[in-house]
Amino acid sequence: MKRIEGWQLNLKEYLQGRLNTPLVWGKSDCCLFVADAVQVITGGDIAHWFRGQYDTRRGAFNKMKEYCQGSVQETFQMFAELNGFNEVQAIETGDIVLLKAEACDPVAGRLSNGMTVGLGLNFGTISQGKDGLVLTEEPEVVKVWRL
Repeated sequence: MKRIEGWQLNLKEYLQGRLNTPLVWGKSDCCLFVADAVQVITGGDIAHWFRGQYDTRRGAFNKMKEYCQGSVQETFQMFAELNGFNEVQAIETGDIVLLKAEACDPVAGRLSNGMTVGLGLNFGTISQGKDGLVLTEEPEVVKVWRL
């Protein structure tokens, strides 16, 4: 997947529209926040296999186990492999970032087994929190993938 022309403006508009959107499983959880952003950036839907398939935390984790026998980390590792996303060390805007959730939003961290995914920004990450998007200037990064 490659970034489409004008992706930066599309991403800015997407983030502004989602800023105060609370966490709702199957609509605005961490995985779909990132998958929707990837769709805005590339035009491709990495979440087509589970979009609309769950509406609870348990349902989300069941779909991830069905997909890749794992959770958030394994799911995004699979996305990266299937879509040609390269693992990188430094975060840039539009990168997918796997991070420890507790530092971003303690409630969301408990809901997601301690891991979440977000998007890289030039000055940190942005991810789905319980009450809306959460900006983290010094995230505890586990992995970074470049689209």
